Amino acid sequence: MEDDDAELLRALWRRPGGEPVRGPGRKASLTLDAILDAGTAIADDRAAPPLSMRLVADRLGRTPMALYSYVAHKRALMRLMYDRVHAEFPEIDGPDPAARVLAWADALTDLYARHHWLGEVSWARPVLGPHEQAVLEALLVQLTPLDLAPDRVRALVAALFALCRNTGRLIGDARHAAETSDESAWWADQSAAFQDAAPDFAERFPLSAALGAAPRTDPLPAEGTYLERTARAELHSATRLLLAGAALKE
Repeated sequence: MEDDDAELLRALWRRPGGEPVRGPGRKASLTLDAILDAGTAIADDRAAPPLSMRLVADRLGRTPMALYSYVAHKRALMRLMYDRVHAEFPEIDGPDPAARVLAWADALTDLYARHHWLGEVSWARPVLGPHEQAVLEALLVQLTPLDLAPDRVRALVAALFALCRNTGRLIGDARHAAETSDESAWWADQSAAFQDAAPDFAERFPLSAALGAAPRTDPLPAEGTYLERTARAELHSATRLLLAGAALKE
């Protein structure tokens, strides 16, 4: 393991109020939590330039060198921020395990929608922090009453995390797009142009056309843009399907 990785894990798993220091240069008025707060605010702002140590330092009224006593580089900063925002995950409740799993899926999707940059942190090298682990533990608590085989739990967990990550990014993108252009006008323009460009679409892709025209059996949520509402409805449907499939007898 690289020394930087070991140091990062110590920072991730520090006790509340603990303040890891990399070396000389610590300033009493600066803390790792303040650095992470500043970095998160910059990363959340889609209008801001890409996150950098300099931008964080500028926001805090410091020089970049002052930050290096607390965090080694941008990669470490991103990974610490990634785990820290998972602490926003709420307590889950509901009338039954399935309803609580749906609430869990909504909460994780909302987290990814609020912090679009979370998707930039690759799962190929997981962060291994305590707050994301607590999110996983919260899901396992809801799945325990279903008495599923471990292999099915693992598959269900992987599918739900991927589903929430992708849906959350889509919802975040839809919210941002709605801030920059009118959603209804955009779809109207695109539909007219599409019909002109592909008048034989239904003939070439009959199954796609039939699916698009089929009525929905579940009503869409009331809040959000149309794309956000449809994404949320598909999230709920897919979560129910995954739970039903996991419960099937082999």
